Amino acid sequence: MFTAIAHRGDNRRFTENTRAAFDSSLEHGFTALELDLVRIKDGTVVLFHDDTLERLCGVSLNARDLTYHQFKAAFPELLTLYEFMALYGRNDLSLNFEIKGDRYTFAGVEPYLSFCTDPLISSFDLDLMRDVRAAGLPAGFLVHTGPELLSVLRDFPGARIHASHELVPLLYGLQSALAAGNHTVYLYTVNQPAHADYLAGLPFISGVFTDNSEFGRRYAHSEITSTGDSNENRSVSEPFLRTPDAAVEFVA
Repeated sequence: MFTAIAHRGDNRRFTENTRAAFDSSLEHGFTALELDLVRIKDGTVVLFHDDTLERLCGVSLNARDLTYHQFKAAFPELLTLYEFMALYGRNDLSLNFEIKGDRYTFAGVEPYLSFCTDPLISSFDLDLMRDVRAAGLPAGFLVHTGPELLSVLRDFPGARIHASHELVPLLYGLQSALAAGNHTVYLYTVNQPAHADYLAGLPFISGVFTDNSEFGRRYAHSEITSTGDSNENRSVSEPFLRTPDAAVEFVA
């Protein structure tokens, strides 16, 4: 099974991490959503990706230094995690909570997990993810570099890995290790249908995070499976396998 996960909702048509973006993703057939969470000054957990409000609001305020009312005044579309759960915390959705921050943010998120049928915590913070895994909670290890990937493979058997698309050439060469360690791999961020089709045929890729709303009906919990081709039957001239630099071209 190959799954498409809506990356911050339908962020091409609507502001990321907002109700409009998530509603659009659901309308397009997605059953898996990814969202970014940060705990701000007054302890409220809100959906927001960046450290500052510069990109989305045009003001150079630090997100963590604001109270909810200050944040809402600058960004009226702001959702709290409580509001998100009231809207989307239902049985038929897979929810990927990416922690932007540290244990302080996670402590504010953890109580909500029991209200989800299929929750997952992800982060680039390896120490935090170690704690999440030790607590027996579903964990997705975000990695952007080769050393980060190898560290997770070595130290966390059976881990779910959320890897940059740029690591596909390295992942291709690590298929035996991935299988031996019982790892699953999801790639971020893949937006071109031809590239996702190719990845869906690789036995070591379980899905992609995408900004492309058309992937909802095309891939969300689809029955696309690997062709089972051996390494010998795949040409190194195929997408993503030429060089790590070439792989960058395959994400819009």
